[in-house]
Amino acid sequence: MKRRTAPLRAKFMVSETLARIEFDWAGPSPVAGQFFMLKPERSAVFLARPLSAADWGPGWVGFLTAIRGPGTAELAALALGERVELIGPLGNGWPRPAGFAALVGGGLGVAPVAALA
Repeated sequence: MKRRTAPLRAKFMVSETLARIEFDWAGPSPVAGQFFMLKPERSAVFLARPLSAADWGPGWVGFLTAIRGPGTAELAALALGERVELIGPLGNGWPRPAGFAALVGGGLGVAPVAALA
């Protein structure tokens, strides 16, 4: 587990209540099913928000978040380059299936399932 601050590198509003956000990340790569705790540096909200890693690549990690309260609204309102404290990857993650597998997820639960696929 690593605690780092990272700038927002990309943001896309999927809908009025759903945001896709990506951060530069120099820490260890997550595996499907792992999550991070995210808190904007300028946050007025005390607690970080747990978000499953939706996808990642060399030097970055991305998340899908529903805007449901003040914490997720702050994340969705970030401007490019604004810094967020990231703690993670956390959790055990899921093992890769050895053969054919049916993957089922719904709502925001689909983000880590898509990462496994």
